[in-house]
Amino acid sequence: MTNSKDFLNVAGLSFYDIKYNFINFLKSQSEFSDYNLEGSNLTVLLDILAYNTSQQGFYTTMVANEQFIDRASKRSSVVSLAKLMGYTPNTKRAAKAKILLVVDAEDVPDSKLLNRGSVFLGELNNNNYSFTNTNAYAYYPYTFKTTTDPDASANGEILTYACGPVDIQQGVLNTISYNAESYDQQFLIPDINADKDSIRIFVMNSITDIVGINIPWFVSNDLTVIDEDSKVFFLEENNLGKLVVQFGDGILGKKVDIGNIIVIEYLSTSGSEANGIGTADTLTKRSFSIQDNTDITILTIESSNSGNERESSSSIKRNAVRNYTSRERAVTKTDYEGLVLASFNNNAAVRCWGGDENDPPVYGKVFISVRPIGTTILAASEKSNLITNILKKKNIVGLGVVVVDPEVLYINLDVTGYFDRSLTNDSSTSISKKIKDSLVIYFRKNLVEFGDSIYAQDIEIQAKNTNPSIKAVDVNITLERKIIPTIGVGEKVIVNFQNKLYHPYDGHAAILISNIFYVTGSTGAHYFEDNGSGVILLKKKVGGIVSTVNSNYGTIDYTTGKLTLSELKITGFSQGKSCVEIKAKPENSNIFTTKNSILEFDSLDNDSLSIIMKEVNSQKV
Repeated sequence: MTNSKDFLNVAGLSFYDIKYNFINFLKSQSEFSDYNLEGSNLTVLLDILAYNTSQQGFYTTMVANEQFIDRASKRSSVVSLAKLMGYTPNTKRAAKAKILLVVDAEDVPDSKLLNRGSVFLGELNNNNYSFTNTNAYAYYPYTFKTTTDPDASANGEILTYACGPVDIQQGVLNTISYNAESYDQQFLIPDINADKDSIRIFVMNSITDIVGINIPWFVSNDLTVIDEDSKVFFLEENNLGKLVVQFGDGILGKKVDIGNIIVIEYLSTSGSEANGIGTADTLTKRSFSIQDNTDITILTIESSNSGNERESSSSIKRNAVRNYTSRERAVTKTDYEGLVLASFNNNAAVRCWGGDENDPPVYGKVFISVRPIGTTILAASEKSNLITNILKKKNIVGLGVVVVDPEVLYINLDVTGYFDRSLTNDSSTSISKKIKDSLVIYFRKNLVEFGDSIYAQDIEIQAKNTNPSIKAVDVNITLERKIIPTIGVGEKVIVNFQNKLYHPYDGHAAILISNIFYVTGSTGAHYFEDNGSGVILLKKKVGGIVSTVNSNYGTIDYTTGKLTLSELKITGFSQGKSCVEIKAKPENSNIFTTKNSILEFDSLDNDSLSIIMKEVNSQKV
């Protein structure tokens, strides 16, 4: 029978566990029963054995981890494992914008063309970013000289020409070329900032081939639609994080011949850094200009958007599995959400629901709401691209896709802090600023996804932890919805706060109120509020006197938080506002959302946060 002392304990993997397992094992042997293992020179050998075993154990564990996508830590391992699932990680993505060029007639180019690859500059935070157009555009007459002479032509002398709307992308257009030396050769794109969606490849028989240089090859994402004559190429990421181009083998994709010249064109982009250029443009301040040409005025039609960073390892892990599960088709809600997330490098929150779940139901439709990280809504071009290029080819025939904007539910806070001045050298103003900065960071981290919630207790803890002198914090939350009406047009409006509103009894003081606006047929500043019994009153204030204009302007359901206005017809706003802001007091301090609603804290709105600091004696609090 085998004695248990003949076995070495291998449970411990740390250096000291291994060493003392060796010692205990040797002590159990009769040859070393009286030997002082820790006090002899043999302990040096034991140290070496333990160190080597520990190192080898760590290395073996790490190697084993890299073989599984959910445990791999090296990006190259994650990318390699994702490749087995047929997934290519997303690169940096260039920001896109729409602009209109206007130039005086005498300064228009003779060709009346905007050549492909023209260089534009976009300014953001005192930094300039290069943009370019990947298509050529023609100038056309824009404004004309008019005359009061009834015999003159309606279209007189051309004063200005316009070009556009022009689609531009952020980045520098680069070109590299290779000679094909073997049939299985890989062609490296050495720029880690290359946007894979911008890549165009031309295959020329020789340097004088004017046919091949004008026929682009396209990246293949679907093996089922290509054959031996398809002019496609394949992309993958190498272990250095750079893109590698491969061509077909003559069965799946056309094979390039030895001696062919491979020309690769791509955009080197700054990614998300260039988002938002043009959002603050005015008549006197323009963010975009064309390089080396001050004669052309550029109007921003759509500010730069959709720029993304290179996909992270954690994003690759999620999207590779989702991509493999969906098999590049959209059937379930998870399929749609996975495809959309992959297209945004996982830099977005996505919510999908069927038409039968919609309010009201719309059968035969799939609804998708997307909130890109850093903003709240998609640009029109992004919605069109999402439907046409990403989902339309993969969803069920006959099933329509509708992309809707998220419904933003704003959080407004009234914070009262109680602090002991003897415990801090900071002033109340300084403490208030620290609380604000802390809450802004907190909301930025925690209000990201659809379905995120807010708990007043968490806010109180966050505020209290900003300074050791703060003994207690009270937080009151107000909900706010913003709606942008069509000026001068009467519209039925439904607003849902999705939380139960405060209503202790009928006839209670108003808990819902709007900002100031103007209406047709009535003078003075108008606003609406509830009467405490579920009815919305339209009121106006003239010379300090408040009167009711309409005693049945709408209804409010305090239980569901649903507000209905029978006809909202507005002619303008005051105090620099451009929308109707509706604020309501919730019954609970814990706020939840459903479907395509997202919570948002607008740190740029001065009304979103009020902080009052009160000095107290710590012995009393």
